Amino acid sequence: MEAAVVRVGPGMKPQGLANTVWAYATQLWRPGAEARAALEAAVVRVGPDMDPQNVGNVLWSFATLGLIPGAAAWAALEAAAARVVRMSTDIVAQNATNTLWSFLILAATRGVALPKCYRQLWRAVGRGLHSYTFRLNVSTLCGIQWVHLGFQ
Repeated sequence: MEAAVVRVGPGMKPQGLANTVWAYATQLWRPGAEARAALEAAVVRVGPDMDPQNVGNVLWSFATLGLIPGAAAWAALEAAAARVVRMSTDIVAQNATNTLWSFLILAATRGVALPKCYRQLWRAVGRGLHSYTFRLNVSTLCGIQWVHLGFQ
């Protein structure tokens, strides 16, 4: 997998990137140095095209693995999160919750600063709760509560 990630990294699209880092995270398998560099370069390249689910899944994956992306990848993820929360009136609460949880975990365990769009993400969760109250699942509601407790 490592060799494949290095080989296909330059051509990854946002969904492929999100799926790949998600696969690493769900297996709790940290990518090697070359694969990680390829993934972070892909984050920088496709960040402007990520949708809310891509942003949430990529951030969740890094947080789950306890990895702080390099400066350029981190800046791309922060910019993508700010863009999707600002431009989307229909951000699903689960995507916003995953993004919030990820930023909070990396701040709490790795000392990174919370992004400027953190409060905007909270507002997006609130919009999601208002619009999707009857469509939210239990894990999303638990995630929102967990993030809320950590934010206090």
